Amino acid sequence: MPAKFHPDAISSESNLSRIEGFYTQAILSGRLKEGERLPPSDEIARIWSASGTVVQKAMQRLAAAGLVERVRRSGTVVRPRQERAVVGMIFGSDVGEATAASQRLLVHHIEKRLSEKHLACRVYAGVNLNDRKSADVLQLLRSDLVYYSFKGIVTMYAGESLPKELLKADLPRVDVSNQESEVRLDRKAMIRDILAFLKARGRKRVTLLAMHGREPMPWREETNAAFRAEAAEQGLTLEVLPAETDRRGFCFEVAAFNTIGAWAAEWKRKSRSRADAMVMLDEVAARGACMALLKAQIESLRDLDIVVRGSDSVDIFYGMPVHSFKVPIAPQADAMVELLWRRMTKMPLPELPIFVQGRLVPYEG
Repeated sequence: MPAKFHPDAISSESNLSRIEGFYTQAILSGRLKEGERLPPSDEIARIWSASGTVVQKAMQRLAAAGLVERVRRSGTVVRPRQERAVVGMIFGSDVGEATAASQRLLVHHIEKRLSEKHLACRVYAGVNLNDRKSADVLQLLRSDLVYYSFKGIVTMYAGESLPKELLKADLPRVDVSNQESEVRLDRKAMIRDILAFLKARGRKRVTLLAMHGREPMPWREETNAAFRAEAAEQGLTLEVLPAETDRRGFCFEVAAFNTIGAWAAEWKRKSRSRADAMVMLDEVAARGACMALLKAQIESLRDLDIVVRGSDSVDIFYGMPVHSFKVPIAPQADAMVELLWRRMTKMPLPELPIFVQGRLVPYEG
């Protein structure tokens, strides 16, 4: 090994991190050229006073990042730049829509975390759409899977729309779905915290606005049932108010506006038994719901306490005071990337599912 490549001691880091970091910088800086072979594993182990297992793990991480290729009988070789590893992010919805701000932020955080591991990222959005755009996105993905060196895949609410033969069975993957997400919000804690907050404010009758599409969604029914059970546990009355979306499952604002408009008219006719709190689990639908409440001249904080679940990084103006249950974006992205990285490098996996914790932020005006 040339003298200029001799590693400096970095006492604060482990041998694994030191070896990985040293060769990463050597490759990215061009000190190790494309096609150049790294020293044999036993020589690296001797230079760094490391075990063979540590060296193997370091090489696995470099390979997962697309920096090197481990060739049988030829050793570990620096890969050409155009063949650097790519992670694909496949979304069911269109992240370019005006109402998809939280999803765009999630993409941004994931891309940032992947870039720290020297992984490129390509986004494919809208595979659930029943139109030409979905077909175009899937065709682009098919082409890219041949052209690029994919090392991992993140799928978000897109699994059912992807042809089963499209993705290789052994391609490391993290899936976020409506049913069995590996990284998910702690729903039980969210429900408990929201209802406990409303109870502490003296509220007794809660309405849960539940968005429903044409297709039955078991996870939605499970959420509704969990709200009912927790409300009974805390001595609250809970009504589930379904709002039907259009035939494609979109137009949440319009569906919520119409549903809450009819609900508000009935609410005004009641006296003793009307709801004094409302929970909205979709921040887009909440905008339409609040517009309907404003039109009906129902005042939040006085007539109703309203809790809206939304992203911790997106502030939406609803035209009236609402309390917020903030779902963290950055920790979710961190957990997804860490899980994918462990699968790519064949490291031990954490206990699944991984839960992220939200927080309730009372309105302060």
